[in-house]
Amino acid sequence: MILLKRRQFIASVTLACAMATSVTSCTSNDDEGLASTDYMKVHDVVMGGNHESASLHIDANCGWHINEGETWLTVNPTQGNGVADVELTTGANPSSIDERSCQITITSDGGVKRVITLTQGRNNESLDVSTRTLSFGEGGGELTLTISSNTQWTITGGADWLSLSTDKGTDNGSITIVAKANNTEYERNAVFTVSGNSGSAAQINISQVAKNVTMTIEPERIDAVAKGREYSFQVLGNADWSVSADVTTWLTLDTRSGQNEAPVRITLSDNVTSEARIANIRVTSSSGRLERTCVITQAGATVPSLTQPVATGITRYEASLQSTFTSSLDATEGGFCYSLTPAPTINDKTVTVENVSGQSGELTALFTGLTSGKTYYVRAWVRNANGIGYSADATFTTKGTVPGEEENPTPNL
Repeated sequence: MILLKRRQFIASVTLACAMATSVTSCTSNDDEGLASTDYMKVHDVVMGGNHESASLHIDANCGWHINEGETWLTVNPTQGNGVADVELTTGANPSSIDERSCQITITSDGGVKRVITLTQGRNNESLDVSTRTLSFGEGGGELTLTISSNTQWTITGGADWLSLSTDKGTDNGSITIVAKANNTEYERNAVFTVSGNSGSAAQINISQVAKNVTMTIEPERIDAVAKGREYSFQVLGNADWSVSADVTTWLTLDTRSGQNEAPVRITLSDNVTSEARIANIRVTSSSGRLERTCVITQAGATVPSLTQPVATGITRYEASLQSTFTSSLDATEGGFCYSLTPAPTINDKTVTVENVSGQSGELTALFTGLTSGKTYYVRAWVRNANGIGYSADATFTTKGTVPGEEENPTPNL
């Protein structure tokens, strides 16, 4: 009888598994020291990593019930009597890296227990992101997205204007992407790539709009005099900009580039010609999308202008002359010229005035060695780089009659 019971007790049971389920081992069915006529025979179960079902075959001569084990496992039915096929259903293994397992305990009404191990393999690797496109405003900021995954993942790519809260993780997670303000006139783009262990990948395309750039200049026109000096205009707005001129022979710039609001200073050389000349100063934003032009017109030079001389202190042989001048350029020399005929020039008699300079001044001179009783024509003159300017004729008559040699032994005329 004992031998017969033993043979009944070790009678085999089979385990049928659907969807690639395989049998790995057979649990021990020995119940040494347990006084019971109940017997059960079962086997461990191996299942794939996806959502799957398998049939657990119980070979028993008694009533039994099952402890389901884990929340990711569903057992149907959980109790029965004698031989039965129990359906085991698993959720998908959330990991593509690790297997998972649980133990299932089957207990007979008489207290006989069988414990099997259910092993679920790794799932196929999956990786996705909640959004594949992110867009930032010009001021930057931060945006968060989620990663749905069952594997280890790393993030590569990006740009120096972007930063990540983390660049690696395992399974599901979230990342925050921070963008700096875009201070350029260009839209900018970058790509982050989220890569799994087995080659799965998802791209995140990131864009940021260009800075809203404004740029004006004041004034847009400068009328310059012939005398060279410094002028300036103001750049207004929020652009990065550069400055260039279409002529360089008579104009220099002290500023070649700048940001936001700043003055641009221009130095002109003397215009010694009689013709006006024009230069265009262009201010261009860094992208080239905005350009403003300041037009500078420099007047042509003129010869000096002088007032009609005034004669004072007239004697028989002397007279004092006075005149004033203005000049578009610096005066280099000047004086008075005179003769007994109208419109004298520097080729006639002259009296040079010392230290004539600048763009305005007064000329004074003492005429000596004149002949008494004579009428003289006199003009003031001043020279600048453009030429010689003459005043209108002035006349004066020395006192007395025409003298003899004893009165003016050495006359100038």
